[in-house]
Amino acid sequence: MLERELAGIRQQADAAHSTLQIERSAQEQLTSRIRSLESENSRLREDMLVFESLAGSSGVEQGFKINRLVLESDGEAGRYRYRMLIIRQGGKPDQDALGAYEIVATIDQQGHDANITFPPKSGDASHRVAFRHFQRVDGVITLPDGARLKSIEARFVQDGQIRARATAAV
Repeated sequence: MLERELAGIRQQADAAHSTLQIERSAQEQLTSRIRSLESENSRLREDMLVFESLAGSSGVEQGFKINRLVLESDGEAGRYRYRMLIIRQGGKPDQDALGAYEIVATIDQQGHDANITFPPKSGDASHRVAFRHFQRVDGVITLPDGARLKSIEARFVQDGQIRARATAAV
């Protein structure tokens, strides 16, 4: 009789443990989905701000601007995520703007300041952009071992000339 009672209690404990695991898994999935939605919400807010600025930029001198440059640690040592918006200001463009962007990282390596340009080769196809009004750009930079990032400068380059720049610190 005690053995039957013990088996019944063990079965209840196993069922409770299984239910707890299912609930933990569901909670982890919800947490992940919330993070994803928060990130998407942030991007949509940025887009809304860009559209609002574009709508109010009819009297602005023609040119380019880098807005919303954000730099964050990627969680791994020496890896950082960046994102920005490259905006074409003024006028009503009838064709796409063609150019490229580059990221110049200012680092401290063993007590000495240095600059590293991403992409390392000018004209790298992965950094080329073509857009009519604005282009969202994001990516990851990886620093050499032992380097400490101080800041980055994002540049929009067209026809070999820097047309816009912005900086962000860690």
